[in-house]
Amino acid sequence: MNPTNDHIKLLTGHFEGTLTPEQEKHIADMLIKDKSFRKNYLLFQKIAYTIQHKDELEFSINVNKIHNKYFKNLKRKNKIKTTLKSPYGIAAMLILCLAVPLIMWLTLAGKPNNLALYNDYFTHEEMIFITRSADNEYNLVRKASLEFNQGDYMESIKTLNIILESLSNIYCVNYYKGVALMELDSILPAKATLQKVTKVRNLFSEQAEWYLALCFLKENNIREVKKLLEKIIAKDSYYASNAQKLLKELK
Repeated sequence: MNPTNDHIKLLTGHFEGTLTPEQEKHIADMLIKDKSFRKNYLLFQKIAYTIQHKDELEFSINVNKIHNKYFKNLKRKNKIKTTLKSPYGIAAMLILCLAVPLIMWLTLAGKPNNLALYNDYFTHEEMIFITRSADNEYNLVRKASLEFNQGDYMESIKTLNIILESLSNIYCVNYYKGVALMELDSILPAKATLQKVTKVRNLFSEQAEWYLALCFLKENNIREVKKLLEKIIAKDSYYASNAQKLLKELK
């Protein structure tokens, strides 16, 4: 589904950082509930990633990837749609209609390739979840773990939400839920979930801080990334070494 004007305005405002907290919450809700909006969000990110590449051949390859994934099945009904069959026509349309403020910002700022950095650093262990609760919760925990470890993150999130209703092991549940949301590229809900874990020191707060930093990296919010990385390094946490390496790459 092609982006609506409302989607374009929301996405532009989000990536520029000009939305109100209410609007950001609305985006977070839509990323979970609206598949077409989530697809447009990912498309917007791909445009930014593509424009960051200066090499002509690589730019061509990336534009063609976007074309084949999102626009290949457009039918030739009129001249406008015929033009959009061309990957370069699509790229021009996307830049003009969707991402002018974002592209100008990326070009002028000369940002590093943060999406590539995110992909390099975003790895995680399998879910290990220990509970001494009643049989029903144990079964739910086992179900969520199997789903998570098999890569069925959407189903795992649904099961984790059921567990959260009892508020048992809340930090552990929210941590794994946050990572699962990151796997689905639902970065805003992932941030909100991980922030619940980082507010109070617990067994999962250090892990949550690291993945929260990666969420900010995915959003190109480098100031927040650096603040969290410096905090991780200062505490000499488990992720301090990775934090030092990433911080060095951002400078």
